[in-house]
Amino acid sequence: MQRISATAIARSRRDAFTLLELLAVLAIIAIATTLVAGNVGAVIPGYRLAASGRAVQDTVGRAVAIAAGRREPVALVYDIEARTVSIQLMETPPERPGDEREIEGRLFETSLERGIEIAEVVDPRGRTRRSGEVHVRVSERGIIEGHVVYLADASGRERTIEVAPLGAATRIMEGHVDASLFDY
Repeated sequence: MQRISATAIARSRRDAFTLLELLAVLAIIAIATTLVAGNVGAVIPGYRLAASGRAVQDTVGRAVAIAAGRREPVALVYDIEARTVSIQLMETPPERPGDEREIEGRLFETSLERGIEIAEVVDPRGRTRRSGEVHVRVSERGIIEGHVVYLADASGRERTIEVAPLGAATRIMEGHVDASLFDY
């Protein structure tokens, strides 16, 4: 049988943490967590606004790709009250080429992040819309009508999304950029 000396016991006690030391470390961690959590709450709405801007940008690109891929016109539909952006098929009556009308059934729909709204949409004719639905045509060749979308969060931060005609190049900008600055 092996004997444990008194010096070995004393040395092992010195190698361990005391209860007071453990409590001090836990208090420091709790304080640091509280400070970080307070700062993260202020940043999250900005991320939601950015994510919603990217979602709109992705939906525009998807609408162009669907129209060109199917060789049929589609409508990009902004539902301001529902806070959604969707892609809807259009049909052309054979007796009236160029006179498309939307048919029921949405191919794709995305909702904006919680707390983010579509503040307004400047439609392809230059009219500012703050309610209802705004329909933007994408031709069978993937050519989209130019328009501007403004997103906002509850704290008043805004993002401007410019959708340029033809190639559907989208640009997301901080703040509210006047739509009259865009030359179509």
